[in-house]
Amino acid sequence: TQQTRRRAAYLGISGRSAKGFWGQVESQWTRSAVGSLARRWPIFSKSFCTSGSVTASSTEGPDFLAKLTAAFDDERVVGAFGRILPSPEDDPLTARTVLRQPEASGEDQTRDLDKAGPIWELPPAERARWLHFNNVASAIRRDVLRELPFPDVPFGEDFAWAARALSSGHRIRFAAAAVVHHAHSYNAKTAFERNRVDAAFHRQLHDYRVRPHLASALKGYLYELREDWRFLGDRGQRWPWIFRSLSLRAGQILGQYWGSQGWGSEVDCRPLMDTAADSRN
Repeated sequence: TQQTRRRAAYLGISGRSAKGFWGQVESQWTRSAVGSLARRWPIFSKSFCTSGSVTASSTEGPDFLAKLTAAFDDERVVGAFGRILPSPEDDPLTARTVLRQPEASGEDQTRDLDKAGPIWELPPAERARWLHFNNVASAIRRDVLRELPFPDVPFGEDFAWAARALSSGHRIRFAAAAVVHHAHSYNAKTAFERNRVDAAFHRQLHDYRVRPHLASALKGYLYELREDWRFLGDRGQRWPWIFRSLSLRAGQILGQYWGSQGWGSEVDCRPLMDTAADSRN
């Protein structure tokens, strides 16, 4: 389920229900706002329909869509995604998890392959960063989305779409001024599974191992504990949250290690690999 604390202009699509492409318009204000924007920039905007335990989702300010779609002033930009920050109501560990993600950055970024060269010739870790497109709160030109739709896969549809778009000569843009508050609250078990799937995805698709050996897992665990200690101290919230940090980060790092080794139930990346391979041709 999802909650919105502020009405905003979205048409909905979910990574877990890509077949429901054109979604539902949520209010009369939404219909008129999207209609007005679509006349200027034919866009498709994604709502907050991702998997996991979503604490809440809301836009920051009434001009969220205007800031997001300003990216389309550049005619080569075909997809834009907004900055994702935690909500004031989120617990401090959830907040730190959100803030360490690249989409929490306050700096705009535009990506194309003009100088990078073919995306599949980049080193695995760099390629994974270059293809990052978070469709939690995003907009895509309607004509391009019809030409290059999201694949019907259980996860990673935004990565596959970005690979296709960039390889077709388009640009994607991170619009830091378009802010949305969105977070997933994990416990040790759910953090393990989420990070296991993510790590398996990178191993199969990029041949990149997030935690290649036990030493890197131990180093990662100690790093996360240290950063939690600092973050909680700055907020005056070390107690009792530091105790939850011990189990939460253990689940996170063990999930990364398990997925990097290919242990547990395998993640079926074949549909996604077939889809992403289209961008090589």
